[in-house]
Amino acid sequence: MLALLSLGWRKTARATPKPTRGNEERLPGIEVDELVVPAYHRTPMLKRLWALASASVLSMLIGALAAIALAVSLSWFVTTLSDMLRR
Repeated sequence: MLALLSLGWRKTARATPKPTRGNEERLPGIEVDELVVPAYHRTPMLKRLWALASASVLSMLIGALAAIALAVSLSWFVTTLSDMLRR
């Protein structure tokens, strides 16, 4: 019986919130200045097409250089292994 009573007597997992006091003074807010800014305008179509074309050319160039580097390294690796087999 004592064990059952002790199991029921435990602290809650979350602390209970403290009630707010009515006497506290509110802190004054911070003043904010509103500035007029220019309206948003989309990027011109020609500029977007130029960005797409230049990104495509750069990606093909990097891909070609990576393919050349991979081909050279594979050919060197195959040549080195075939020379080892002949010895």
